[in-house]
Amino acid sequence: MSYKKIKIGFKCIVGENVNIYDYNHRHDLNGIAFKEQGFTISAVEIGDNVWIGSNCTILQGVKIGSSSVIGAGVTVYKDVPPNSVVVAGLEMRFIK
Repeated sequence: MSYKKIKIGFKCIVGENVNIYDYNHRHDLNGIAFKEQGFTISAVEIGDNVWIGSNCTILQGVKIGSSSVIGAGVTVYKDVPPNSVVVAGLEMRFIK
């Protein structure tokens, strides 16, 4: 399900169990239960020739540059420049 837009470029490959979200639950309204706060919404853009490994999560508002590799199990929560390789860990780590 998409609330705004998820754009996936040409010649991309995506592994199993990948989740892409263009929304997230709000959590900033004090005194209101999380489930009643609604969502924030921001489009996701994945460039051309991107490889997203299995079990990745792509969060709202992220842009993944063309010719990048997202390693298995990575949660992408910030933009990825073109021609990058990102591996899993406590922080997103760019190795290229």
